Amino acid sequence: MQILFIEKDESQRVLFKANAIKSLGVEVIERASTDEAVSLIQLLPTLDLIICKEDLEGSQDVVSCLHDDGLSIPLLWLGEATPKYKNSNLISKNVPYDKLLIEIKKILKLEEVLTQDLSDGYQPVDCRYFLYINSTSLGCDV
Repeated sequence: MQILFIEKDESQRVLFKANAIKSLGVEVIERASTDEAVSLIQLLPTLDLIICKEDLEGSQDVVSCLHDDGLSIPLLWLGEATPKYKNSNLISKNVPYDKLLIEIKKILKLEEVLTQDLSDGYQPVDCRYFLYINSTSLGCDV
């Protein structure tokens, strides 16, 4: 399953992606702007879910793209007002990640999701964060 997460803040994108991969076992495609997201939606109309904040600049362009292209990709709208799109789900933009993940699970109808105990001490980290690291303060190679 593929989720498109549109968020301008890179740290929020990284945090969401790590949590979604670990908790739901889904692939997360991140985009920093709605322009990039609209281009991707047009190239990849088989996405399983799109997550977008209402107050993100150009967020209505995402809704227009979905509506105008006649797509039925579920849209999880983080905001206050429901967008004019038939397959949208509204949730508060300040919802904690655990509740956001539960909502995603419902939308995607993930009945049996492989979840790990969050207290196991391990968190997936994208490989790109290790690109410029040559050594650590722990004395081990990277």
